[in-house]
Amino acid sequence: MNWKKLRCELCETRFSCDKHHIIPRADNGSNQAYNIAVLCPCCHREVTSNEIQIIRRYLTSDGFRLETVRNNQRYIGKKEFNKPDLVQQLTLF
Repeated sequence: MNWKKLRCELCETRFSCDKHHIIPRADNGSNQAYNIAVLCPCCHREVTSNEIQIIRRYLTSDGFRLETVRNNQRYIGKKEFNKPDLVQQLTLF
């Protein structure tokens, strides 16, 4: 897979993207696609500095989306998402 031509999973911009292990390799995280988030350098920097925390990945009708927390707000993809009943309808991956 060419990581450099994909869309960032957080901000959805097309940029030269990095791959980020959701569960770090040091913590026995897999190198499989389900454990790799595609992030632009700006979002990758925010994740590694803990400004953005990746919680989990969901499979939605629009494809895979990351659930994140930023400034005490929950997001799925770019959208603020604080409705637990709707979150339960998504498929955890």
